[in-house]
Amino acid sequence: MRKIYHKLYSDWSTKTQAQLRKYNLGEFGGMMYDSLSEDPNTFVMMDQGVVIGWALVNQSNWAMFFVRKGYRRQGIATKLVQRIKLCYDNIYVDGHDNMSYRFFEAVHLNTTIYDYNEQHQVVWV
Repeated sequence: MRKIYHKLYSDWSTKTQAQLRKYNLGEFGGMMYDSLSEDPNTFVMMDQGVVIGWALVNQSNWAMFFVRKGYRRQGIATKLVQRIKLCYDNIYVDGHDNMSYRFFEAVHLNTTIYDYNEQHQVVWV
């Protein structure tokens, strides 16, 4: 049975923290490691003890979502968003690609878009 847990990152066991880091996905294959040092709130969906999706919300209310391959397009991120909205009035996300941007807009999250210039600096659009 799938269930969402809400804890500070530091409250997870070392084994679960390793799972969370392993399953983070994204354009650069990384997550907001700076945010982990802030000990963010995490919302983790598990299925029989296995992490299948998770989100972190840092102290500035920026959120990142990760869903494990093989579990995508099953409403997991939507359920995580619904749970987070019970705890936060406003959260912010980065619509760094078309698919994530459309999803975040559909679930009514505050979305930003950015690109990179020739000097590989972030440019907000």
